[in-house]
Amino acid sequence: MTANNATYYDELSDIEGRIKQYEQASLYLTNVKQELYQMNTDGFEEEVLEIRNHLLDLDEQKKVSNLLSELKNNIENYYIESELLKKEFENLPLDIIDKAKREEIQTLLSSPKTINHAKKWIRNIQTYVDKRDRICFPKELTQYTDEYLVGTGGFSRVYKVKNIKENRIVAVKIPINKDATIGKSFLRELNNWVSLKHKNIVKIFHYNILPVPYIEMEWCNSCLADIKKPVQFNLATYYIHSVAEGLYYAHKNNIAHFDLKPQNILLKNDVPKITDWGLSRLLTKHGTTTLGISLPFAAPEQFSTRYGKKDAKTDIWQLGILYYHLLTNSVPFTGKDFAEYGKNITSTNTKKLIQEDESIEEVSHILVKCLAKRKKNRYKNLKGFLRDVKKIM
Repeated sequence: MTANNATYYDELSDIEGRIKQYEQASLYLTNVKQELYQMNTDGFEEEVLEIRNHLLDLDEQKKVSNLLSELKNNIENYYIESELLKKEFENLPLDIIDKAKREEIQTLLSSPKTINHAKKWIRNIQTYVDKRDRICFPKELTQYTDEYLVGTGGFSRVYKVKNIKENRIVAVKIPINKDATIGKSFLRELNNWVSLKHKNIVKIFHYNILPVPYIEMEWCNSCLADIKKPVQFNLATYYIHSVAEGLYYAHKNNIAHFDLKPQNILLKNDVPKITDWGLSRLLTKHGTTTLGISLPFAAPEQFSTRYGKKDAKTDIWQLGILYYHLLTNSVPFTGKDFAEYGKNITSTNTKKLIQEDESIEEVSHILVKCLAKRKKNRYKNLKGFLRDVKKIM
């Protein structure tokens, strides 16, 4: 065989090899096409059909790749939207919807073909609820207009309104019901809160129990629950230091909060302000109620009296959890119910948990002291906490 023939032979062998690769690729794509026919493509039939039509044309492989990528994104977006809508639906007052309609909406949410129909139903129901809640604003409070419900808690509703007489936007808090338990909570909150005047505590403008019980306070446009987390270290530390200053002032006035959580720290021009003093109590009085506490932020003594009585150091624990939450977007203790939360909070090695988390290494000494199970091992008061936080600001 001459050198020239050898070259031809090698080239033909390469071509033969490439043809075999082509045949293998074609066979593979044929199998893929068959698998696409067998897939459950409910809601995405048109997209899959277009992929099938171009799959065996090697000149169209780039287009097929783009179509596959687009289909994947569409499916992922559907799952995300479906989960969000399911949560939104579950948060509606489902007692106003008959069982058949609830089941119909849940079925509509389960398919890409009908999810937009489900979305329309959910939006219509939400619009009705918003209008209904606006109607719930007491007509006796004639000094307000442009009422809009912004939040509902365990005991009360908060509305954004306009005070006509003073021409300013304010928030008005009104008890949901008029039973004895809520009445006592509302009066306790009012008595404690009205005496607190500090830049980091939401300001009360007006209040009364007639013609209906209400508290008018300054309007804040967001809260710590609204901001993206984890929060940048310096900003999180600023927020916590500000909240601690407001709490320190309250403690010096013999008032503890007992319900610190992101929803209860409002923001006005980025200044944190503590709100919702419904569980607050004079430190000269004692009580054992756990009604209304937020379990992820609750202290050991709020689960069991063997850890002592609730006092100012309960706020120090909750402040530590809040700091941890801002820096990590999580909480150190979880559970399904009161008993499981209590067990995890009282049995977890908190010091080890904190010291092993590198994301909070810079403040681990502060968090360990805040989250000591025994109150005697926490900060003596917020003065020491403020001093340690100031050192790292």
